[in-house]
Amino acid sequence: MDCLNCSRIACLPNSSRPADFTPRKSEQNTYDIGYYKRQDTRTNAFTGVDVAKAAVTQAEAQVHSIEEDIRRTTINALVEGRVLQVNIRPGEFVATPSNIPLIVLGNIDQLHVRVDIDEHDIPRFVTGTEAWAMLKGNTKEKFPLTFVRVEPYVVPKRSLTGQNTERVDTRVLQVIYEMDTRGRRMFVGQQVDVYINAEKKNEP
Repeated sequence: MDCLNCSRIACLPNSSRPADFTPRKSEQNTYDIGYYKRQDTRTNAFTGVDVAKAAVTQAEAQVHSIEEDIRRTTINALVEGRVLQVNIRPGEFVATPSNIPLIVLGNIDQLHVRVDIDEHDIPRFVTGTEAWAMLKGNTKEKFPLTFVRVEPYVVPKRSLTGQNTERVDTRVLQVIYEMDTRGRRMFVGQQVDVYINAEKKNEP
């Protein structure tokens, strides 16, 4: 009796078998597939983050390279001032070395005068004496000068006045004076006539 019942139960179709009798392999396989899918999704997410970080690092390196290229092609002045002259244009070839300064930069807030003193007059020169300057073509107005420094190296004379009595084969001592323009407009490079009270020679 028991054996017949067992045989009948074994011969029942799948739909008629007891629920606890049939193994749940399909559900287990489904769970396994879902688990691996989640693992793959997480791995892909981590991989995407790494790729994004690498892209950001590469972009930062490119930005740094571009900034370095811009820095190399940018000219920065070492001092504050105003551009007085530009002798170079975009696309122009620059000789090395160049005899002409490419850019002339200067501070025009306070003007200075470079005075050439003939080597024959150097013994009569005294730094603390009164000095003044007058514009060419206007001898009625005087501009007081303040002594700044002496350049101790005597150099060949380069600035010529055109006078008949002027010697061209002489050397000069260059003295720097600070000029009080008294609010009058003057230009850099403008020539002036300078007068310095000289020390009187002691007669023997």
